[in-house]
Amino acid sequence: MLVPLYRACVKYSVQTYRGGDRFMRAVRRFAAELESYPVSVDGLAPVYINLAEPTWQEHELFVDPKPHEPQLQSIFRALILPTDHVADIGSNLGRHTVLLDKLAAYVHAFEPNPKLLPNLRRTVAGLQHTRLHECALGEHQGTVALDLPADHSMAKVGIGQGDCPMKRLDDLVESRLSLMKVDVEGFEASVFRGGLHLLNHRDAPIVVFEEIKRNRTAHDVLASFGEAQYEFWVIPREAPIEPYSETRPEWCDVLAVPAARLPSVRERLGLSLPDLGIE
Repeated sequence: MLVPLYRACVKYSVQTYRGGDRFMRAVRRFAAELESYPVSVDGLAPVYINLAEPTWQEHELFVDPKPHEPQLQSIFRALILPTDHVADIGSNLGRHTVLLDKLAAYVHAFEPNPKLLPNLRRTVAGLQHTRLHECALGEHQGTVALDLPADHSMAKVGIGQGDCPMKRLDDLVESRLSLMKVDVEGFEASVFRGGLHLLNHRDAPIVVFEEIKRNRTAHDVLASFGEAQYEFWVIPREAPIEPYSETRPEWCDVLAVPAARLPSVRERLGLSLPDLGIE
């Protein structure tokens, strides 16, 4: 019953008025349904979010439920076939996971953040093809520390020993993957090293990963896999895919395509050979 009141408070920015922030906290405190609130986008299965302690992501999804990172989602829709097995590494709230579940035959979803897992479990419970792995991925098996800032989109593997389980991709995924989305806040290279069997192979998956320009280690690890022969492109937020180069943005998503998949990627994305930077 308090959800409509909460929505009105958000709409009219009640927290900006005198006493408004205390009132908003009181509403969140007494509205138990806000701790696991379902939001559906584009007819996909609902994503459950915690509005009792919202970050900008929950707030954004609640106020304006629209596709998350649409440039990536359009690529997923173009490249994933109904028979494909895919991986969502760094599922976070599950906003990409629900789309991948609709598109693919099987989804491996990975998320280690204990604050997100209760609602992510509920989201995955409503899906048909997804398995949730509650662990971090890296090049070694063991336990690691997690840095958990207030903004959970910035959570990452920390320095030193902790109680978060870390496993290797090769130990958890036995079947071939067609596509991997990887967003683990700078830990991508370690994920790739732990997936050598899956990634250094002629039938290696397409990989979409996040990169900060000053750290191209993840790119270099994939580029070293001689069997897969990955080629790389940048996925701008609001522009066509372009070749990976030193002029790329400081932050960007990167599309890595193994040589064997280049013809199908070119066809499905509607790209010509010059567009892909292939001689």
